[in-house]
Amino acid sequence: MDRMLLFSPKLYIGNELKGKNIEKLVSKIKSHPLWTGAYLLTLSRNSSDQIDIFDVRQLQQSYYRNHTLRVVGIAKDYDDALNLIQQITEDCLANKGDCNLKEYLEW
Repeated sequence: MDRMLLFSPKLYIGNELKGKNIEKLVSKIKSHPLWTGAYLLTLSRNSSDQIDIFDVRQLQQSYYRNHTLRVVGIAKDYDDALNLIQQITEDCLANKGDCNLKEYLEW
């Protein structure tokens, strides 16, 4: 099943996944999300949020077959995802002087 996932060229990787084969993990996420224990950070599709965090197993839902997700980060678990959000925010603030994460992460 082909999912509409676009992975950022500057993909953030959670501390718990450092040193892992990310290309293999991305391939697994695309082909077998139910077998993958990971969380995705995506650019939010609504204007009131900036980044969404969700369990990759949610990709099995039919909604995700028809909607493109712009993936900006991969984390091992929810806590790792929260730490990754903190890192992205700190990077954005240091580079742009603000916390407009969507603009900072846009590609």
